[in-house]
Amino acid sequence: TSAAEPAAFPEPVPQPSPPARLDTPRPAGPPAAPRTTLRPEESSAPVVAQFTPTSAQLSIASLSITGILEINNLTPMPVSGLILRSHMISAQDGQREAVAAFHSDGGAGSIQPLGDLSARERIEATIEIRLPRNELSSFRWTEREFVAPIVLIHLSGSADSKPLEIQITQLIGREGANRSDRMQPLP
Repeated sequence: TSAAEPAAFPEPVPQPSPPARLDTPRPAGPPAAPRTTLRPEESSAPVVAQFTPTSAQLSIASLSITGILEINNLTPMPVSGLILRSHMISAQDGQREAVAAFHSDGGAGSIQPLGDLSARERIEATIEIRLPRNELSSFRWTEREFVAPIVLIHLSGSADSKPLEIQITQLIGREGANRSDRMQPLP
């Protein structure tokens, strides 16, 4: 079984981000505005990043989450040696420890060097993160199985000879029927 759903947020939301939500298809029309917006100039961080999911697909082998990672260098100086680490886990008992272990272990997850970021440069990258089906925890509710994936992204580098680190921990789910604050898990 596989399903792909468009993202609920048309504009990215800087860290710390609320849970990302994937909408069920809706009739064509203007997208709803995100509930929380923070412009880069309102942030006190020198570099900001956010992940905006665009689809979720469950196959026999794995769950794949695809989305846009946006990184903004808000400073007049370059960022050097930017490295992206990414991973995904399921919401479950012990998830706080799993998240902390990922962010503290420099060798955990998929590692991709991104290089340098010029002063005031903004980049966007489409990334796909997979979780093997045998590592996917699910729960049963009303005769169906559901999952609640958590995307983990860790960016590191240096700016002005100082270490730079950005951590993103983002729960992925579906928008509720009334766009309530309560997010729905993925069936």
